[in-house]
Amino acid sequence: MTRPLTFIMCLLFSTLQAQILYWPDTVQDINTGTNATYLVQSVWLNDQATSDTILLGAFYTNNSGGLTCGGMAIWEGSQTSMAVYSDDSTTPEKDGFEANEQINWYAYNSTTNSYYACSISLIQGSEFYTTNSINIASSYTLNTLLVSTEEGCIDLNACNYNSTAITDDGSCEYPEEFLNCDGTCIDTDEDGTCDIDESIDGCTNSMSFNFNANATEDDGSCIENLSVSFDIQISDNTYVFYLDPIDVSLSLGDIELMNGDLIGGFYVSNNQLLCAGYSTWDSDNLFSIPLWLDDANTSAIEGYNPDEVLYWIVQQSATAFNYVVTETTELSDGNLETINTLEINSSLAIGCIDSTQYNYNVNALIDDNSCIPYVEGCTDITAFNYNEDANADDGSCIPVVEGCTNILAFNYNEDANTDDGSCVAISEGCIDPTAFNYDPLANTDDGSCIA
Repeated sequence: MTRPLTFIMCLLFSTLQAQILYWPDTVQDINTGTNATYLVQSVWLNDQATSDTILLGAFYTNNSGGLTCGGMAIWEGSQTSMAVYSDDSTTPEKDGFEANEQINWYAYNSTTNSYYACSISLIQGSEFYTTNSINIASSYTLNTLLVSTEEGCIDLNACNYNSTAITDDGSCEYPEEFLNCDGTCIDTDEDGTCDIDESIDGCTNSMSFNFNANATEDDGSCIENLSVSFDIQISDNTYVFYLDPIDVSLSLGDIELMNGDLIGGFYVSNNQLLCAGYSTWDSDNLFSIPLWLDDANTSAIEGYNPDEVLYWIVQQSATAFNYVVTETTELSDGNLETINTLEINSSLAIGCIDSTQYNYNVNALIDDNSCIPYVEGCTDITAFNYNEDANADDGSCIPVVEGCTNILAFNYNEDANTDDGSCVAISEGCIDPTAFNYDPLANTDDGSCIA
């Protein structure tokens, strides 16, 4: 599988040679469908292990003689893995490594804004590419600092992009909207009609959850009354997303993602947001989210279609807040996909927007009909009058006082509110041990004592 490539090109000079490095924006840009895996256990800089945030890259020689990134990973101080992709033989251009091709290692240190030529030390595997191989590098060493001096426009989308520049000098020039750099109109689908004259169907209501900023014609798909429910409809097939908890750092408001939170995938059908599948977060195990797919053999929409827009929503168990998140993914195999990152989508902040409600979300922009009214009462689960329906404590809690609560019992305790089974029945008789008719079983004197 090949994807349109967007590269950052760096002309880097060392004391030995000049090299042009093509770095992609994301791993998805270089994913050809097959790869080798390299595990990196440590990164070294200046003869010592480093925890700096460093972009690691595996580079192959492209058709132009430059070096193109065929695999990359981010080092953040702990073991990381890099998928290094093979050339897609079904495409004319070289877009990955050939069998047994030497891998060139480079790195970018974001802390110092520096590029390096690198070397690795392997305890398993080889630096010559083999598809599906598992390779373990005990160290990834940043050796030669590469320096760039040329300035110019480095934005590939600019009309005056300078392929030899590494430092942007602010000179970039761009075409007018819907036009190419030569002044002709953009015709993306090459149907002879300029994009500016094309109609794009979608939701045009900017206040709707599924607003499409590119839509020119409203197709009636807007969700006017958003409701988030994790109820699902089970079908015959699933599309599975995998997520390694080690790779995830997600803050939901002031609280980190925690065990018990729900993560679900949602799609739009008949002006409703429907859940295709979800899982309960478990930070201790490899996490999977199966999404139930639509049955193409029926006219009814019964699940998610992979060609549709997919929305990810996390429901926080502690607050009942819903958070829309975006993800970066990597296709693993067939109906399996790996989620690499999760981030809050601040432009789709949903929640209760009624400030009088218990779960009012001050950051919410779109109401999701999740409002919960205040219910006052005692919220202390250990209190005598604990109210399981209450969500706002009103100071009415009464501590548990154990004792006999039977008013007819001999040892009735008027301060007790919780019977402890200690009640003793009243037994009348003479309780004077000096009396002739003393009754040792009596606990209540009835005036019958005889001297």
